[in-house]
Amino acid sequence: MRDGRRLDLPPHASVSPGLLPLRLALVLVLGCTSSSTPPGLPTVVLPETLQTDGRSFKQIAMAKTDEYILNRHFAENPALADNPLLEGQLALYVDERGHRRFYWVYPVGEQLQWWYLEFDRQGRFVSQHEGVGAPFSSRP
Repeated sequence: MRDGRRLDLPPHASVSPGLLPLRLALVLVLGCTSSSTPPGLPTVVLPETLQTDGRSFKQIAMAKTDEYILNRHFAENPALADNPLLEGQLALYVDERGHRRFYWVYPVGEQLQWWYLEFDRQGRFVSQHEGVGAPFSSRP
C-alpha cells in the first residue's frame, strides 16, 4: 500500500508467489515519478524527449491510470515479470497520439539496454520491444 492505494495482484502459478508482487511493487512504487532508479543501479539521465519510429515522445510523470494499465497488463501476462530489465530504470513517454511507452532502461557498460511496453490512448496493449542503444544512444 502506498499513499492509500492498494496494488491488487492476483497470485499466478507460473511465477513464484513473492516474485510478481515484489517486482510489480518496485516497478509501480518507484515508477511514480517520471524517471526513477531502483536501489543498487547507477542513475541514468534519460532525455526529456525521444525521436524514434518516426514519432516524437515526451517524458511525463506516471499517474494512477498508468499504474492501473501496467498492473492489469502484468496480471494478464505474468511471464513478463521474469524479464530482468524490469530491474532497470523506469520512464514513461507519451507521443502526440496519446500512446504511452513504459521504458525500462538498464546500463550495460557504456550502452543502455531497454525494453518498452506501448499502450494506446485507451490503455490497450499495442507492442513491446527490446533493444540496446538507440533511442538511448549512450550513458551520459
